[in-house]
This record gives sequence, C-alpha cells and structure tokens, in this order.
Amino acid sequence: MSSDPHKIEHRLLYELDKNARASFASIGRVIHRSAQEVKRKYDTLRADAIIQYCFPLIEYRALNYFSILYLLKLHNLTKDSEEEFYRYLNATNALPILMRGDGYFDVILGVSAPGMRTAERVFHDINSRFAQ
Repeated sequence: MSSDPHKIEHRLLYELDKNARASFASIGRVIHRSAQEVKRKYDTLRADAIIQYCFPLIEYRALNYFSILYLLKLHNLTKDSEEEFYRYLNATNALPILMRGDGYFDVILGVSAPGMRTAERVFHDINSRFAQ
C-alpha cells in the first residue's frame, strides 16, 4: 500500500463525502489506518481549511417537504423598501436559499416548506407584501 500522504487524505475525504458522520475508527478500517492517524489527518485538513464544514444531506422529500426555486426581478422598489424586503426575507424560516443575483434576476429564493400549498403560501405572502 502506498504511503503517499495525499493519497491517504484523498481517501479520507472520499469516505467523509460518503458519510460525514462516520467515526474515525470506521474510516480507519476502510482506508487501513488507525483511528488516531485518521483524526490527525482530519484535524490537519480542518486547520488547512480543506475541510470547512461537515453537514448532513437531508432528503426533505422523505419528510414531506416541498421545495421550489423562485427567480425574481425587482421593479419599482425604493432603497428603503428593498432593505425592508431583504430584512423580511432574512427573517423567514422557510427560505434555506436566499441569494442576490448578478444577471437577469435580482433575487434567487429557495422555499422549503411542509407541503406544496405551504411553499406557495410563503411566496404569496412575499408577493402580496412587496409587489407593486
């Protein structure tokens, strides 16, 4: 087996990509390294900002959540009303994706809510509050 440290790091990253919650011991068994060595490599990758975050990938459809993406072009908003618009969006819990666009669309909204009707209601509330 090669002792190339980059190959070990790549294998560790591959295993973490498959299951970010796997223990160092279980990853070590797969890549033929001790749990301590896996932890040292992991800590180094975190310190070097190669691994920045570990988060679960949640299958929202299994939880009966509906997700929809809206692309918005803002018209006739004053600077004050645009600031109010973004404050309102930032306070809305049903928006896991909120991005300003730099092209044809000004705002990209990802709505995730329990059921399609609730997701549509979130957009309707935004639209009725800010549409002119």
